[in-house]
Amino acid sequence: MKHKYSLLCIAATLAFTLGAVAMVQAQDTNGEPVVTEVDSSQDIAPEEIATDEQVTSNDLGVEEPSLLPTSRFYFFKNWKRSVDLALTRDPIKKAEKRLQFANEKIAEAQIVIDEKLIDNPKAAEKATKIIEHAQADIEKASERIENIEDKSDEKVKKLVQKMAENQIKHQKVFDKIEKRFEDHDLIPDQFVGQMNDIKSKVAKATAQAMVNGVENPDQMREAFESAMNNQRGSELRHFRNVEILDRFEEHLPQEAQHAAQIAREKAQDLIAKVAEKEQEKFAQYVRHSVGDMTRHIKVLDDLRGSEGFSADQVENIEELKLHTAQRFEDQWDRIKDEQTRGRLIDHLQDGNPDNIRVIKQLKNFGDEDFEEEMKKADIKAAQKFKEKFKDDPEAIKTANTFERCRKNPDATCFEVMDSLEDNLTDEQKEFIHDIKVESAERVSEKIRLEGDDFEKRFATNSPQHIEVLQNLRDKLPPQAREGIERALEVQTRNINRQLRNNEDSEIFEKLRGQIEGQEDIKREIERRFGDVDEVFKERREEFERFEQDFARPMPPIPSPEAQEEFKRRLEQDGASADEIEQKLRQQFNNRSDNSQGQTPQGIQADRQDNAGHNNGAINNNRDEDGNRDFDRDRDNRDLNRGDQTDENRRLLQQRNEEEFKRAEERARQQNNGQGPDDALRKTFEDQLRNNQNGNLPPLPIPPGSNLKQPLTQ
Repeated sequence: MKHKYSLLCIAATLAFTLGAVAMVQAQDTNGEPVVTEVDSSQDIAPEEIATDEQVTSNDLGVEEPSLLPTSRFYFFKNWKRSVDLALTRDPIKKAEKRLQFANEKIAEAQIVIDEKLIDNPKAAEKATKIIEHAQADIEKASERIENIEDKSDEKVKKLVQKMAENQIKHQKVFDKIEKRFEDHDLIPDQFVGQMNDIKSKVAKATAQAMVNGVENPDQMREAFESAMNNQRGSELRHFRNVEILDRFEEHLPQEAQHAAQIAREKAQDLIAKVAEKEQEKFAQYVRHSVGDMTRHIKVLDDLRGSEGFSADQVENIEELKLHTAQRFEDQWDRIKDEQTRGRLIDHLQDGNPDNIRVIKQLKNFGDEDFEEEMKKADIKAAQKFKEKFKDDPEAIKTANTFERCRKNPDATCFEVMDSLEDNLTDEQKEFIHDIKVESAERVSEKIRLEGDDFEKRFATNSPQHIEVLQNLRDKLPPQAREGIERALEVQTRNINRQLRNNEDSEIFEKLRGQIEGQEDIKREIERRFGDVDEVFKERREEFERFEQDFARPMPPIPSPEAQEEFKRRLEQDGASADEIEQKLRQQFNNRSDNSQGQTPQGIQADRQDNAGHNNGAINNNRDEDGNRDFDRDRDNRDLNRGDQTDENRRLLQQRNEEEFKRAEERARQQNNGQGPDDALRKTFEDQLRNNQNGNLPPLPIPPGSNLKQPLTQ
């Protein structure tokens, strides 16, 4: 009777609680059900990103939350969860309940951030607190799985599989919230650090659950593959999946990492197929992906060594790594709290050679202060590396970095091996030395067999690698020196090409800064390709001319009323339609002669005429293959620009193309990623088409551009 009475009391309490919650919901919504739409779109151009990053309540397998942690009645919801857990005795069901509650809390936190953060910065504290509670639920579910004796139970396998799939979704939500915290000026940096800790702890708990919940490595590999394949999104979603798997993998024991590696390689093959087919889309996807930029570089490194990528695509990957390193440095600069900064790179200092490779690439392309911080991280990582392999001399032979260097060496491989050799035992030093020799000989062989293709695969965008290869040349035996000499030639040629052809002034200045004062590097470039200082001078003059041209004042576009008034006066004077058109064109073409930049007449009429002939914005100035006919625009300008060199015209054309892409990207941002704004495209193309006398049009510059809007008088 006592037992029955207790159950009746609990049931009555539950009924009261549910009634109270229902009443609170009714009060909060004035009798109407709450319909909350999670804003998961990203402020970026590729539509695939918005799709791939979106994680809804439905994706998490829970109902749309209506009672949120910001409500003073939220404690009723938590109390109900506690009672529900107390009544659940089966350990598997208890773990399932924990995961369900974690998903509910993560969905709630996402809505709090989406709906409350802008108006109430304290929402960051609420969201972080509820996510910490979700983290605790996941950790307790993991402990439950560890204590289950019968791992062959199908319910356990399904539970582990669900945890693996949830892990990817959870990390995407965490990344989104962390980014919102980082971008919000009123949110302290510490919240970014807290989110970083939560991501690591959730990944660790899930990794432990998988290790304890599967019977063999094959089951774990299948769980990884299934988790990535079952994510909703585009063909490119595996780029983020692999990044998240990397967070997860670092918490796995050595014997389980091989299973994760196989799953990662399969996902990389899928990425390679899509990226090879749609290179521009892949590049834009990487450029705008959220998440951990340091891990993005690591994924790109793995893709670089993949057989599925062409040599041209490898060159593109080097550019993407450079851009990603710049994004990480920007993130680093925005965060002022030293402890939070440290959390961003903690995982890179674990002694894993792949992570040391990432540190070196970040160090090679940062400014002076950032480079100094990366040097400190490099020293810590090297010490960890020594500790990691000190007690197990054979373990170093299975490290992925060294195996990759053996098969597909690149300049960064030699830098990593050279820097780590001093931290090893004599036996391990001999192993690394042998790989260096083998890699150098492989370079010579591959250049002979593959020619330009291998050169593109080998070379990096770091001038420091010239010095690395110079030092190696003197250390290796004669049979390997030929390979290093060929490698030096390839690396130097690539840096020379970057110096002479790179159109990004910021990247050029970084390259210049890394070469100036480094006499050995300069001497190597000059020995093969001529005076480096002269190249610096010429390119800086080009960039200065570019900026001056862009900043040249342009007269404002006349209003439609002014146009109509001008046409009306011509009609009153008896001018024919052809004469009116001619007058309009003359007025437009002579606009540079207007004193004080006065408003020229005829621009709008000329645009209307062009619009009629070109039939719409999207297909204007395109040839039969769908490419923009920039040559025709350039030739029209050249009639009045006889003094311009071919190089200046090329720079102008390329600048226009780049700005057109930026304008499209901004238009897509303004339309929530749903498509370009035709009006903006039309305006830009008209400006580009009507650009006469060498004057540059006032282009629509999206946020973040390093160019300035032309002045108007």
